[in-house]
Amino acid sequence: MKEIKQYLVVYWTLTSRTESLEVLFSNIRMYNKKLASCLNKI
Repeated sequence: MKEIKQYLVVYWTLTSRTESLEVLFSNIRMYNKKLASCLNKI
């Protein structure tokens, strides 16, 4: 979870525009899918 929080902080400092929220959430969704597929392989 720490890595995700750091990523969010960096993201927010770089861009504070609302439209970037959609990009952020789509990135998180993709990341979660990758994470889930990795966990399934174990």
